Amino acid sequence: MLKPKQPALRHFAVLDCLKSGRFGSVWSVHDRRGSPKTQYLLVPSRIKPWPVLLSLLEDLQPIPVKLRNGRVGVLISGVELGQVLSSLRKRSKSSDLSLDALNGFVQTSKVKTFPRAIVLGFCILVAVSVVLIPQHNSRQAAVSFPRGVKSTVEPCTTGPQVNQRLEGSSKRFSSVQLGEEQYTIANVSKLGGLAQLKLKRRCDSKFFRVDAWISPNQLTISKVY
Repeated sequence: MLKPKQPALRHFAVLDCLKSGRFGSVWSVHDRRGSPKTQYLLVPSRIKPWPVLLSLLEDLQPIPVKLRNGRVGVLISGVELGQVLSSLRKRSKSSDLSLDALNGFVQTSKVKTFPRAIVLGFCILVAVSVVLIPQHNSRQAAVSFPRGVKSTVEPCTTGPQVNQRLEGSSKRFSSVQLGEEQYTIANVSKLGGLAQLKLKRRCDSKFFRVDAWISPNQLTISKVY
């Protein structure tokens, strides 16, 4: 079996090929900037799309990186080689997802409507109960703040969460809506159907770094750093 061609990665010295298979090849690498962590570079094969491998390795905190030949590799840090190989052998948890070259993972299976019907029925029952039950204690003293005393309510809500959707253009410096907060895209880089974003929250100017899958009308957060 021919040895895979050694990849080139910026800021890293590629040392040796440790394992190769249908998924691609795993290389030991060294960070020239002085990181003491054990690091591996997974170079996907032509028949295994890198987003699939990224999904299989999600428990190991993988990072997609662009190689000098234009392809995309996956960098894993601070774990043992056995953990990497074990994760590559397991079945993907996203059995109801299919890979789209432009949009990342998309839903293909039919959504089960029975649990949703139960939840909807329970919500209707609670709403009817609230309306019909007499409100004996509806009159309550109004809460007011003395002059000069500020409310303890925080001006910002929680930050970005996994599976949240960003509404708006994915271009740099554009404004997007995430939950109840507005953000400005400070920086964006795209790798196929995955976008790596640096977001600035407008209410307090705090920065967040996230990965998000790209779909035609929105971005869905897959990872928050």
